Amino acid sequence: RSTLFPYTTLFRSARFPTWRKMELAAAELAVPKTIVAICAAETAEAILSRAPHAVIEGMIIAGRTIGARKGILALQSCAAYTKRVCQKAIHDAESNRLIGSDLLNSGLRFDVEIQAVDEATPAGDESAILAALNRKSPRPTKRPPYPTQSGINGKPTVVLDVRTVCALPVIFRDGAAAFAVEGTRSSGGTQFIRIKTAGRSDALMEIPIGRRLDVLAMNTQPGRSEERRVGKECRS
Repeated sequence: RSTLFPYTTLFRSARFPTWRKMELAAAELAVPKTIVAICAAETAEAILSRAPHAVIEGMIIAGRTIGARKGILALQSCAAYTKRVCQKAIHDAESNRLIGSDLLNSGLRFDVEIQAVDEATPAGDESAILAALNRKSPRPTKRPPYPTQSGINGKPTVVLDVRTVCALPVIFRDGAAAFAVEGTRSSGGTQFIRIKTAGRSDALMEIPIGRRLDVLAMNTQPGRSEERRVGKECRS
């Protein structure tokens, strides 16, 4: 927890720091707790289809941070291919005892499952997605209570975007301060974008937050890219 909690500007979801969500959920006494990773955007789906194990690892880290034993990959409007990639990644992780009933022979449990979210659900709205996962009308709801108090089955839940979850292994390994070296003074870290240049297919790239468009355009010219592509070179 000491690695993820202290950095107050790190990762904001709806202007609310991710570390604060985890801190609040960790303090709740009710169990069981759940991690929900939402994939409801093209960029998030591109990450998930290319680096599913980074997302699973991030869910494990988030789960251990708050004391959750379950993670849900909430897929909204995702291609069948993405679902198959996730299913294989979960199977591989279970086979290697990275998730399941005996996490790395520790006696701890953390399961990951996939749940589809109806396309009619407001895209990316965490309260509507939680309602759908709870088999209720998929509409945004008023707060409080917040998901960290009452989410999946009325228990503490942390809802994160896939784009945030996949960065948690890097933060856990290198520390929040090292991750925040890139980016701006007010928003440290990196972000993912999809970009297409003449004569080349779409690329998913990880760039520092605040990168100027003219610099980005220059760096994405053939032979001049300084940005990281998600895939074999993905630092997660």
